[in-house]
Amino acid sequence: MREPANIKVLLERIRPAYIGLILYPPSPRFIRAELTDYYARLTLPKVGVFVNEPNEAVLKQVEVLALQVVQLHGKETPEQVAALRQSLPREVEIWKVASVGNAVDWKQLEAYVPHSSHLLFDTQVKGYGGSGQQFNWELLQDYPFDMPFIVSGGITEDSAAKLLDLAEGLPQLAGVDINSKFELVPGLKNILALERFTKALNKEYHDRNKS
Repeated sequence: MREPANIKVLLERIRPAYIGLILYPPSPRFIRAELTDYYARLTLPKVGVFVNEPNEAVLKQVEVLALQVVQLHGKETPEQVAALRQSLPREVEIWKVASVGNAVDWKQLEAYVPHSSHLLFDTQVKGYGGSGQQFNWELLQDYPFDMPFIVSGGITEDSAAKLLDLAEGLPQLAGVDINSKFELVPGLKNILALERFTKALNKEYHDRNKS
């Protein structure tokens, strides 16, 4: 997210667990530099989304924006992630994104596990971010790690039942990362759509857990 008025309404009406700040300059969702102080003062936990940035640049943004999470969305190597983990404050988490096509290379991802707090699975596309496409979630059924993970990519208002199906078989599922399907324009969230999705998710959960 980027715009203060949009963020204000989100915090008043939904209060998500995290808010994402895109720190990838080519993205149409790239944050506004003149609002750096505003972003830094936000009390909701902030996820800074980076793509192939040098560790020094990531560390600077963590300090300037008071980030709680670093999401690495590029081709960062396990060695780079390990070095970043050593340099970050202990309380700052690393979420490594895995782009999923027709299969998941669990062996390759295993190298990131010691240095990350979560894995985040998104749809493999050309370029980075906000494709609105959904990968085959059945590929996650063989998830081999104890570490929690997050699902992203093409999640819509109608995804509640499918998400809970996934969670029932995989207790490591810790959350969802929603983006382009819940936007009016890039960087501006559709609050009404988010409210409908939240209500649908809660209703589906309670319906499944009625005594």
